[in-house]
Amino acid sequence: MDSQAELTQQTVDTLRFNTLKVFVVISITVSPPLLILYHQIGIPELVVALSGYFICSGVIFWRIKDAVSGHIIYSRIFLALTILLILYSHYLGSEEIDNKPWAVMIPILVLSLTGLREGLVWILGVIVTLVMIYSISPNSYNLFSISIQLAAMGTTTYVFYIFMKHYEKNLIKLSLLSQIDELTGTYNRRHFNKTYDAEFRRLTRNHGALSILMIDIDHFKEYNDMYGHQQGDDVLMAVAATLTKSARRAADSVYRYGGEEFCILLPEIDEESTSLFAQDLCQDVRELQISHQGVPLGQLSISVGYNHCQNAQRCTVKDLLKGADNALYAAKNKGRDQAVGAEELN
Repeated sequence: MDSQAELTQQTVDTLRFNTLKVFVVISITVSPPLLILYHQIGIPELVVALSGYFICSGVIFWRIKDAVSGHIIYSRIFLALTILLILYSHYLGSEEIDNKPWAVMIPILVLSLTGLREGLVWILGVIVTLVMIYSISPNSYNLFSISIQLAAMGTTTYVFYIFMKHYEKNLIKLSLLSQIDELTGTYNRRHFNKTYDAEFRRLTRNHGALSILMIDIDHFKEYNDMYGHQQGDDVLMAVAATLTKSARRAADSVYRYGGEEFCILLPEIDEESTSLFAQDLCQDVRELQISHQGVPLGQLSISVGYNHCQNAQRCTVKDLLKGADNALYAAKNKGRDQAVGAEELN
């Protein structure tokens, strides 16, 4: 699992999802006044088109108001509907009633909702279609007006492209700084708190399964005292890399819980597989063969405590974490370099 890549994608997806909600709300809000305006002007075709657009925007809002999943397809549907409405209004319009601000709005909508590369393709398609519409429209457009609109769209595209490029880059940096442990590259405690609550809610909602593993590097203080903090940092990075490599599934998440302690969340896994996974972690760290002359084993090791929940009605978010923590202390008390399950404490 690449935690940074996953978090980057989550950050961008959340940004675009929130932007979609804003644009959909705006479209629902401005549609009724425009309907009245088009009715007063006497363009029944646009009244019908805008009524359909208003209904579709309401459906999209209802579908996306509670969940991020599927927002990409809804973004494309919303964009297609909006652009079709704009193009249709241009086809029916004229110099007197033409809405030139739309030429500025299209790049902002597209680049915000689809991303930079896909957005440029959309905009290019819109420009080509606009030129075709101008040539077949029943009403007249002079060359100067067409040039102004296309120039406005091109300028806005360039400016907003640069803005979005830097904005997304900075947003991702801030997100990584707030949720990724700088030393080990794993998720940090803050992100664990958020993810753990979300995973437990999903467990409750879907009647699934969730396992949690608490991992501690054995005698790490002694290692720091003997070899120095620089080598201690190297050990933290090596252990974190091993844990991350072992957490192969996309849903598995590794966190630096604090100091030399790590945590792993394993959704949708049974108790036996959790036990085998925990034991394999101990073996994987042994195979690093990192020398630690301050302990009887002579090399670095870890202790693992794990807990499993199959039915959310039989455990709580606090009890699941507490059980794994108690199992970790039991593993230490038994001599370290081993994995202990919470069920063994009962």
